Amino acid sequence: MDTLRAPRGPQFEALTRMKTFDPIHRARCNQHSFSSDKEYRSILSSARKDLRAYDAEVARLQNAIDFLESEKASLKGYVLVCGSLEAPARRLPREILLHIFQYIQPQVWIQCGSVGATLMPPAMGLASVSHYWRDIVSSAPQLWANVLLDVLDYSKDTHSQVMPWLEGIVLRAKAVPLTLELDVRAQAISHSPEEAQILFSYLRNLMSRTRNIHCGWVFADIVPSSSMACLESVALLATNITSPSDTWTRINLSQLAPNLSKLHIHAQSSFPVFNHAKITELKISMVPVSLVAPALDSCTALRTLEMGPLFDEGQDFRPIEIVLPALSNLVIADNGSSLPDRAVNISRILSMLTLPRLSKLCVKDAEPLSLLPPPSHFSKLADLIARSRCDVVHFSCFGSQSLGISSLISFLSSQTPSLQSLSVGYPEKNAAPGGLDPLLEFLSHGQPSSGIHATHHLPQIYTLQITAPRKSFDDHKFVDLVKSRWRPQDMDFYAHAGATTVSCIQSIDLVVKKGKFSDELWEPLRRRQMHGLRVSVRDKRGCVRTRWEQSQREDESS
Repeated sequence: MDTLRAPRGPQFEALTRMKTFDPIHRARCNQHSFSSDKEYRSILSSARKDLRAYDAEVARLQNAIDFLESEKASLKGYVLVCGSLEAPARRLPREILLHIFQYIQPQVWIQCGSVGATLMPPAMGLASVSHYWRDIVSSAPQLWANVLLDVLDYSKDTHSQVMPWLEGIVLRAKAVPLTLELDVRAQAISHSPEEAQILFSYLRNLMSRTRNIHCGWVFADIVPSSSMACLESVALLATNITSPSDTWTRINLSQLAPNLSKLHIHAQSSFPVFNHAKITELKISMVPVSLVAPALDSCTALRTLEMGPLFDEGQDFRPIEIVLPALSNLVIADNGSSLPDRAVNISRILSMLTLPRLSKLCVKDAEPLSLLPPPSHFSKLADLIARSRCDVVHFSCFGSQSLGISSLISFLSSQTPSLQSLSVGYPEKNAAPGGLDPLLEFLSHGQPSSGIHATHHLPQIYTLQITAPRKSFDDHKFVDLVKSRWRPQDMDFYAHAGATTVSCIQSIDLVVKKGKFSDELWEPLRRRQMHGLRVSVRDKRGCVRTRWEQSQREDESS
């Protein structure tokens, strides 16, 4: 009888595995040498013992493997947790962490509703990461100085919750100037007017240490009679009640807030009295057009002006010349208004302005312009630039389908010789297939193939950003734009017949909506990126949209 000794570990006895082929073969052929069935039973009994021993050993080894797997998983989790000790964030100084925390959750949010009040402290999730982070969150007064009070319903029970919270927040903010955003519905305080007056009285006392305030009608109830020397920014926004026409004219901010520099007026029928010479930033929208010119007059320090839709009360006003010597940033935002007369009102204001230092121009959400007869905003802007003799360096245009690509091209070719940065946003709604191609052709060769007339010159652009649906442009035209604009002087082999004599572009950012950029067109772009050009193609959420970019990001992370 042949045997095979097979030791299987320190606790595994030597077992015998029978070579069964020869005995069975001999038994079938009546050639076996076994004299009785007793010897068969002995062989089978030994084999069954061996099987049970194998099963026991397999179970023991399986238990050992399960134990080792469990220990491995526990150790892996321990290493993962302890690995955070080596994270670069732990080496950041306290000041930088505090600056990051302010972006995570910049406000202390208090919401008052019918079921009670809710408090959302700043960076609450971050405070649970470690004792060090919790100490930063709880002890940094900057994180507690920005308060959003959203009052949907205000009752006695809500008042008993809100007041201790406000007092605690102000106590934690210490001496840091406050930023208050108050969204108080008029009907919310009708249930408990006495408690609401106590709340307003407390907010009135806080105005002496408030730097920024965003509110509506409630501003008239919390303005103190004493000076608000700390106040620098006021935003009077739309509310659900109509304020009397003299509500804001009775408030003299030039005396109460001598350091006021930023003013935002939206959906109000009057302006507060303010010191025009101190204002550096002014935003106006949904206000009577007759109030805009007097508000802009004598704003010699104004650097940023944003105008939204303006409505006409039917009052005639005499056009005046308004010179803003310090203004460098002009934003025209129609906010999707469907009434063309509001765009006409903006054009009336543009025809009065002279901006000798204008360098940054933005036109966005200008849907009603397509309904206007000439002259449109672009012609008014062209007249403004020619009249001011300024050099526009940065130009942004969002909603260019409504504005008209032809008008945009004519404007760029005639009025922006010093343009360095261009951002164009093409709308998703009713986007025409290939609607952006004429602009790409103009930026590539100086003349669109569609026959749009472009004169004078091609702007010298260093940075280009395009946000558009996938169907609104052709991939090849975008690549041609990159090829024609990226022409380092020491690499003449990249030049081609359609190249233009313009400055070398440095950065191109394409944000693709509802689609994907063709991967086969990435090779010429990749070659240029390897030699210094920065090309980025992504969607609105920041995700890469090509296999090449994905592989490049994986290589960088590894």
